[in-house]
Amino acid sequence: MKHLHIFALVACSFAAGGFLGVSQNSGSITEYLASGTFKGLTACIEQNSPVALTEEQSRSLCSSKHAVNLTQQVSLRGQGAPIEGARGAVFFAGGVTNTHADYLITFVQIALSVFDDEGNESKYTAFGNVWATPFDDVEIEFRLSQNPKANDFDVEWCEQDVAFDDLQSCKSWEVTTVAGVPL
Repeated sequence: MKHLHIFALVACSFAAGGFLGVSQNSGSITEYLASGTFKGLTACIEQNSPVALTEEQSRSLCSSKHAVNLTQQVSLRGQGAPIEGARGAVFFAGGVTNTHADYLITFVQIALSVFDDEGNESKYTAFGNVWATPFDDVEIEFRLSQNPKANDFDVEWCEQDVAFDDLQSCKSWEVTTVAGVPL
C-alpha cells in the first residue's frame, strides 16, 4: 500500500509539472543533447525567440553556441573587395555562396593579402556571422582587423596562375575559416 501512495505522488508530480510548464525546458534539453547540430541550433533559437532578442540576435547567439568548424569539409566561392567606410574604417564587402547541400554556414573568416613591389605580404583578416543555407548567396561586409597602410589597396588583383613566391604589387583574398552546422 505504501508503494501505491509513492507511485500516485510521483504520477501527480509529473502531471502537475506538465501543466505548470516544466515541459518548456525540453527545448533546453534538446539544445544540450543536440549541440553542434541543426536540431540543437533550432531549439536554441526557439528557446530565445520569446525573449527580448530579435531573430537576427537569436541566430547570432545560437550560432556561436552550436557552430562547429567546417573549414576542412566546406569550401565557399564568392567575390569581394576592400571598401572604405565611415571614419576611415576599412571593410571587406562582397558575397559568398554555400555550395554544399549538407551544411548551414553561420560564420566566415577571410584573409586579404597585399603584396608590395618586393613581394612582401601584408595580411588583413575580417570575420562575421552569416546565415547561408545550402546553395544560398549571402552578402558580407566585415570590418578588417586593422586599418591598412596608405595606398595598400591601390594595386591590381593577383593573377591566379602565379606562384605564391612570385606575387608582387597585387592583392588577393581567401576564405580561411568556415563554421556552421550539419543539416
